[in-house]
Amino acid sequence: MDRFWLFISLAWRNIWRNRRRTLITFAAIGVGVWSMIVLAALMDAWAMSVFNASTKTLTGHGQIHATHYLDDPNVDHRFALPEGPLTALLDSEQVKAWSTRVRVPAIIQTERENSPVEIVGIIPARERGLSFIADAVHEGHYLQDPQDAGILLGRKLAQRLHTNISKRVVIMSQSSSGTIAERGFRVVGIFDAEQEETETSFVFVTQGQAQDMLGLDGDISEICFVMRELDSLPVFIQQLHRAAPELDIKSWSELEPFTNAILKISDGTIALWTVVMFILVAFGLVNTLLMAVFERAREFGLLQALGLKPHLILLMVLLESLLLIGVGVLAGLLGGISTVLAFRHGLDLGVLAKGATMFGAGRVLYPHLDIIQAAYIGLFVWGAGIFASLYPAWRAVRETPVASINKSQ
Repeated sequence: MDRFWLFISLAWRNIWRNRRRTLITFAAIGVGVWSMIVLAALMDAWAMSVFNASTKTLTGHGQIHATHYLDDPNVDHRFALPEGPLTALLDSEQVKAWSTRVRVPAIIQTERENSPVEIVGIIPARERGLSFIADAVHEGHYLQDPQDAGILLGRKLAQRLHTNISKRVVIMSQSSSGTIAERGFRVVGIFDAEQEETETSFVFVTQGQAQDMLGLDGDISEICFVMRELDSLPVFIQQLHRAAPELDIKSWSELEPFTNAILKISDGTIALWTVVMFILVAFGLVNTLLMAVFERAREFGLLQALGLKPHLILLMVLLESLLLIGVGVLAGLLGGISTVLAFRHGLDLGVLAKGATMFGAGRVLYPHLDIIQAAYIGLFVWGAGIFASLYPAWRAVRETPVASINKSQ
């Protein structure tokens, strides 16, 4: 054991023979590890922002519709809420929240402007914890009860229509009989959303008012639900299919393929960047160690001539690599963790927010420190770096002592 610590001490001294080269190597490895951790945290935050923005808007973790509704979302493709097994599953402990909705295309009109929208009839109390609506009303008030005759508009839509709180708007849509249904609503609330499209595309009324207006006689357009544990969603979807085989039941990944693609791109980007940074670090590390080996060829020859076993020289070079990589990795880990923690309360994208919302993300990202992921990155770079240093170490012992000594003269 004493000899082992002696070799560690010698290895530590050896890496500082060329201080400038060592510091540059430390910096290269540290910046590489730092960039991996920070990029992983930012990509995860971006992916979660896209996921949350998508699922909390109206999608939830899954939806149930009548057959063909998603292909042609009009009042003709409606269904009555099934009793029995389906509602029992939705009321089970594995579901955090669920609600029925009426959701059809419509035209909203004021005395000055009109615009195409989707009118969404909701049950106000059940939407809390299911979607963003209840928490997004920043002017006026949320719908009070199931028969509230008011309407909620997005801020951008209200500006486009030149209307505001307490003003009257008219909604027109196709009724269940095929005629045009028309009803006036009083604006009771203005909501803000992270994405401009949400503010201009949807208006919200109570489900009862929507059913009365459209003559649906209690029928609905969709059921939306959110799971307590997202991992249990695939099995739950299968259970719903068995309970109501005549209905169209889909998970969020089928309803929002773009969001699903963003999550896959995020994982792929992290893996690709890790590989790229490792390749760059490995080239720099191998170059540094080879230079050190060539400069010390005479020293290695003399050590072997004095009786030091080749495997001990190999051990010493590997220990130098271990220390060189270890310090760089440690610096990168500390820097990466500190950077992520500094933005844990939110990173406002500022002028980049508009571009981010085009890809479904919110204005503010919330990087989360995954200490296990950071540890994996550090261990991967460290282990892969040691593997890359095997060639320089092998070069240090492959020649005979006489050849090494003569080459250096």
